[in-house]
Amino acid sequence: MERYGQKFLDACGPDLTIQDWGVTYDELEPHYDRFEYLIGVSGTAGNIKGKILPGGNPFEAPRSRDYPNPAQKEPYFGAIFRKGAESLGCHPYPQPSSNLSRPYTNPLGLKMEACVFCGFCERYACEHYAKGSPQTTILPILLKNPKYELRTGCEVLRINLDSTGKKATGVTYVDAAGREFEQPAELVLICAFPLNNVRTLLLSKIGKPYDPKTGEA
Repeated sequence: MERYGQKFLDACGPDLTIQDWGVTYDELEPHYDRFEYLIGVSGTAGNIKGKILPGGNPFEAPRSRDYPNPAQKEPYFGAIFRKGAESLGCHPYPQPSSNLSRPYTNPLGLKMEACVFCGFCERYACEHYAKGSPQTTILPILLKNPKYELRTGCEVLRINLDSTGKKATGVTYVDAAGREFEQPAELVLICAFPLNNVRTLLLSKIGKPYDPKTGEA
């Protein structure tokens, strides 16, 4: 709304529903940057602190610094596509990848390797330690903490709240045998991707469901 204006939105038709975010990109960017350096993203920046750089996405929002690793090598079919796009006046750029283009040590001290393009990482962890996933970039550090316990085969049913309904006190979950447990916690992180995050919040009666008729939540 703030960027395009009401006139532009009206021209898109009555079915378009759009709202401004409650946070700005400048507030989010430091967290994007920290995450990218944690998992070792490979890419080519197109905009660093407002300066447009060749080879990257010239339309992206300003980044505070370049990606931690260079972009993956350009394959033959990629080169053909790039040359064709450039001949049409477009601005092709290598897509950022969380598969590493070179050996890398992340801020936690975990050493990662360059991707060998085996293809098995599509739905699984990387045995070569070249994929920016939790199993590769965070879990090895957590397992060294005596207070950390990894419980596999479990599924959270809901987040438990205190009497005010405003503070999380833990979660209720079931294990692989179907047994139900309540796990107290001072901090609860919702990390099940957007669809399951929303489902978990709704099951926990946290927040107000979005009403598509009124546009309110």
